[in-house]
Amino acid sequence: MNRRNFLQHTAMATIAVSSSPLLKSTPLADRPLHKKSMKFGMIVEDVPLVDKFKMLKELGFDGVELDSPNDLTEKEILAARDASEILIPVS
Repeated sequence: MNRRNFLQHTAMATIAVSSSPLLKSTPLADRPLHKKSMKFGMIVEDVPLVDKFKMLKELGFDGVELDSPNDLTEKEILAARDASEILIPVS
């Protein structure tokens, strides 16, 4: 393959990929690139769990990472998560 053929094939591949419908279906501007979360141990306020989660949500955080082990019950954690609509990642 000579240089001219290589450049032609490269140009055709670039055009084919850039005109793909898969790339146009989900524009990057519509997808969040990052989600912000905070470690639960960094919250020093002495308030109920649901209020801590709501405070994080109001401050612009998407989620909270819980410490392990902790003295919180699963029922308490899930109720606070549902009331505040904050994400809790699972590992």
